[in-house]
Amino acid sequence: WEAALSALEWGKITARLCGHSSSGPGRALCAALMPGTDLEAIRASLEENRDGRRMLLQDGPLPLEGVKEIAEEVEKASKGASLSPQELLLVGQTARAGERIRKFFEDRRGNYPRLSHHAREIPPLRDIAEEIEFRIDPAGNVPDRASDALGSLRRQLAGARARLQETAERIVTSPRYARHVQETY
Repeated sequence: WEAALSALEWGKITARLCGHSSSGPGRALCAALMPGTDLEAIRASLEENRDGRRMLLQDGPLPLEGVKEIAEEVEKASKGASLSPQELLLVGQTARAGERIRKFFEDRRGNYPRLSHHAREIPPLRDIAEEIEFRIDPAGNVPDRASDALGSLRRQLAGARARLQETAERIVTSPRYARHVQETY
């Protein structure tokens, strides 16, 4: 078997394939590929390959922009841990990309049947993406609109800060304390 792989220069083939992958997990899958021995599986793969080639020529590549490596974030969340805003943004971007890929195939229903079944396995992710986008801005900040309580608390905090600033300014500028204060700020 090893002699056959060497004669096929299988390592060069998988290395070239890895170079076209857009993610670490994709590269790992490409690197682990081995020639098939099941004739029906080989035929099915060749049909998928034909559909893929036709798709590239007719419609261009899949809309993969925004796909991020989120295995760590998914693992963390599955254990009940909280994700940081930056981690949630990665999840949201990937969910958006998943939606684009599903829509890409839905819009071309029937054109690439041997590939579209993979897209049907992608669960609906629009609600997750929208929820993350609503609650976290692109810079990773949590805006006031993220919850009714947060907006109210931030307004109260801003009011308290303003009152403290006014009190400090009154003390600093008061004639009563003038001899203790050397400069006005």
